[in-house]
Amino acid sequence: MFESINEPEFLNVDITTQLELLDEINTTFVIVRESGGANADRPLVLPTIYCNDEKVRVDPLASTIAKLNDPNLIPTVHFYGLWNFSINIGGYSRFEADTIKVVDTLIDNVSNAFVSKGIPVIVGEYGLLGWDVSEGLPSMARC
Repeated sequence: MFESINEPEFLNVDITTQLELLDEINTTFVIVRESGGANADRPLVLPTIYCNDEKVRVDPLASTIAKLNDPNLIPTVHFYGLWNFSINIGGYSRFEADTIKVVDTLIDNVSNAFVSKGIPVIVGEYGLLGWDVSEGLPSMARC
């Protein structure tokens, strides 16, 4: 598999412009198909803005994939869950209702946009252990 870009973000522009820029990257990326070898049908992975699972980011990617009409395109999102739970701060040390709601929202968003249409989804990153080391917090990896 090849991915067009990891965690794309476009600073200092509105969401509409971000989505247009990502659509251009993802649409242009499929030129890989013309490069020979197994690339004609290689799975190509396309992200949302920030690889985020919010509906406002997932639905435009679903439109891009529909427009490209290529059965070997796979959307990807990253999942870090409820932030305070993921990094184990702020009193969210248990998998409870708030955290479950975030998981359910991810599943609903990607299922409605892709899975219900027979399009598989890659959750390309999940979890954060070790993230806090660079932030000067005690390392969760050592806990």
